[in-house]
Amino acid sequence: MPYRFSSLLLFLIVITPLMVFSQQSNYMNFSYDLQNPVQKIKLPKILEEISGLDYAGNHQVYSIQDEKGDLFVFDLKSEEIVEQYDFGKSGDYEGVALSKDEVFALRSDGKLFGFPIPKTGEKVELVKKVDLDLGDKCDAEGLEYDHLHHRLLISCKGESKKEKSKKSFYTVNLRAEKWRANHVFSLSAADIQEVRNWLSQAHYDNSGISPKKIDTFNPSGLAIHPFTADVYILSSVGNLMVILSDNYLVKQVIPLNSKQFKQPEGITFDDRGHLYISNEGHDARGNIYMFSYRDDR
Repeated sequence: MPYRFSSLLLFLIVITPLMVFSQQSNYMNFSYDLQNPVQKIKLPKILEEISGLDYAGNHQVYSIQDEKGDLFVFDLKSEEIVEQYDFGKSGDYEGVALSKDEVFALRSDGKLFGFPIPKTGEKVELVKKVDLDLGDKCDAEGLEYDHLHHRLLISCKGESKKEKSKKSFYTVNLRAEKWRANHVFSLSAADIQEVRNWLSQAHYDNSGISPKKIDTFNPSGLAIHPFTADVYILSSVGNLMVILSDNYLVKQVIPLNSKQFKQPEGITFDDRGHLYISNEGHDARGNIYMFSYRDDR
């Protein structure tokens, strides 16, 4: 008995701290301190309903809002709109993405717009409009350009908020003569719940989100990390950030502070890996948070 007791005691002293450290280190290895943005930018009134975001280089982001078919060029240093381009009729626009020489905008009904990157002072020309036929239940919301494969990645928010409701993700091959949406994977709140152990218990306790249940996952924005190729997905409803590997396997789930992230719908990275998240204003001014990249690989 004394020997067994001593062995058990040794196990508890040595192994338990290692287990706790291992659990906490999963969150500690996350490359961004979401509690402490290095920059918080208040947006002008016209971008109160900001819903899409993509980095354009030279400290500027391209953005759209979900009421007008306008492309906004916002300077992160001067904190003001420097260009505004009209590319379509008023509508529910949710995503924007840039390739090397084109801009793409996504409407919630699955209509995709493409046009050459406009030059300062010029009008948008040669708009290509395609109905991707995503179905009535998709409610398209996220859009990102995958430069490694020259294609677009699209997420559906969906109508259902049930835990097991699968949300679909599609790609559009931009090399193809005709743009078509190809289903690549689906993800639900129940799927995400299975990897809850990626986050430390302590972080759950501080997040205001119950560690027992993730019952809602409605993708509202997505971006591909420039260095890791991981896919970062925002879920505004439920206040979550879900990180997938480049082959779309869940790697990490990060709860977002609802007081800080009131309605996160835009997400992008700059060429140094810094993270930007935009929030709609809710009858106030929208904002953009910037988070420094910390490479812990």
